[in-house]
Amino acid sequence: MKVFLDDIDSEVRQRIKCGAGTEILRLPEYGDVPAPPVIDGGGYSVAAPESILMGERSFVTDWRAAEHVALEHMKAIGFTVARLTGGSRDNGIDIIHPDAVAQVKMQGVSVSAPLIQQLRGTRAEVANHIFYSTSGYTAAAKVEAEQSGVALFLMDSGGGILPTGSHARNLLSEFTGIKEGPKAMVAGYVQEVEERVRQAFRNYTYKGWAKWAVANQPRPGVARRAIYYLIEAGDKINAAPELGDTSLRNILNYYRHTDPLAAVYCRELNLDYPGNGYRGPKTIHDFY
Repeated sequence: MKVFLDDIDSEVRQRIKCGAGTEILRLPEYGDVPAPPVIDGGGYSVAAPESILMGERSFVTDWRAAEHVALEHMKAIGFTVARLTGGSRDNGIDIIHPDAVAQVKMQGVSVSAPLIQQLRGTRAEVANHIFYSTSGYTAAAKVEAEQSGVALFLMDSGGGILPTGSHARNLLSEFTGIKEGPKAMVAGYVQEVEERVRQAFRNYTYKGWAKWAVANQPRPGVARRAIYYLIEAGDKINAAPELGDTSLRNILNYYRHTDPLAAVYCRELNLDYPGNGYRGPKTIHDFY
């Protein structure tokens, strides 16, 4: 009674009407969300040399420095006789090895899919195609790399190198005999959470889906209240700290608390998280 006798626009009344999705700081963990990596000495080799995962620590001030850092990284992960092509570049190849070719890009915009396609088409007979970028990769470039088998690495201004996508992580595992170091593990987890949240947005927030959710919601008003959890998850992804801005533990906790927000939305509406398309409550037909 007190809530509804107070100011009509009170915070409490708005919370009852719309839910508390945008105010949640942490949710309990449950089975809908994959477990985050362990960085307290578990799940990776603590004896792994830093240079294998991060490259030689050298400031990347220009494209020449970027190429040298990439070369040292390739040597560290097993391509010991790799060399720079120098002035005799072949279709954008900057580093060559009998079993690999690599391209290094230092530019102001993210690497796009056509550049990934171009690298994959160059010397198609070699086993490994590797791309290094200081500016990241577009979503389309990441999809293209996954489909065509190109290993993507992200290089920071301090010479640190992180794997992006499954092929780069597999390459590290294959040549170094270790799964991942702590920073690489956190980077992979961050990418996975972001992909899950964005997939939930793609699957479940377009206009036709919204109408279906309202018509088939399990309880009155649940779709309207639940959507705020998904919105908050998206906002947190967009405002997330970058690797290097804070500790790995802080980043891990940030994403570990973001992941369940989107999962709550899906669970409340009996959806898969993440799914490949919207669907209603499971029926017996889902199991056969």
